[in-house]
Amino acid sequence: MDEASGKTLGITGAVVLLMCSVVLLATASQKETSEKERYHEPITLTVTAYSPDPSQTDHTPFEMASGRIAKKTELEQLLFVAVSRDIMEKYNLKFGDTIWIGFLVEDTMHKRITENIDVFFENEELAKKFGWQKRSVIIEKK
Repeated sequence: MDEASGKTLGITGAVVLLMCSVVLLATASQKETSEKERYHEPITLTVTAYSPDPSQTDHTPFEMASGRIAKKTELEQLLFVAVSRDIMEKYNLKFGDTIWIGFLVEDTMHKRITENIDVFFENEELAKKFGWQKRSVIIEKK
């Protein structure tokens, strides 16, 4: 084996060790909340879209109900959703919980809207392209 391949194996070994460490840390943190509390059966909800336009939000369009300010780079990654308050209450959701359509819960919707999740898009054009969809959603507590 030459020096170059020896270094490659060393890096590979370090990566495998790091991956194992991450898995162990993740497993340890999961014990804090029981599996039954963390995951729920898939539910079907209406999934819509919104953008940081004052006509679709309040006077602070980038600030979410959690207090977090959405950055343009985060909006490009489609990280955040607003969840209707009935779903927040029914599943005891907290800001920062993840729902699997793969978004972070960081906002809520007007109390008149129920059984709904609203994906936060960078602009209205992208939100309109997403449109209105029915999606299966799995809720994961942090």
